[in-house]
Amino acid sequence: TVMVGFPGETKEEFEELMTFLEDNPFERLGAFVYSDEEGAPSERLDGKIPPKLKQSRFDQLMQRQTEKAEELSASLVGTKQEVLVEEAGLGGVYARTMWDAPEVDCVVFIADADVPPGTFLPVLITASDGLDLLGVIDESAK
Repeated sequence: TVMVGFPGETKEEFEELMTFLEDNPFERLGAFVYSDEEGAPSERLDGKIPPKLKQSRFDQLMQRQTEKAEELSASLVGTKQEVLVEEAGLGGVYARTMWDAPEVDCVVFIADADVPPGTFLPVLITASDGLDLLGVIDESAK
């Protein structure tokens, strides 16, 4: 998790953070904009960053993170993954890999699968769609 807009944060420090994230991509990254908390020592610091600039920096960071995360998702195409089926959908099931948290991370959609939630399945990842993945049951692993 990273924070942008802490009092006194310079353009150079923000650019250093962006360079670090470019050179060291994260699969998952949380970010937030600094805000004063009543009674916290940082509330009394000088050098407050204007709200529009804080938001702009946050937007830039999240855009970069989304691009990197999509690249990492695309790199999984052609790999075999074990997934946990979470729910049935129209025309298939939604599942997640062992490193994806429910409700916040990407999903793996498996078309034409008819298996109950709670089932572990071997899946061949066939495509990526942004952060999400598409797959088919890997019959060779059964």
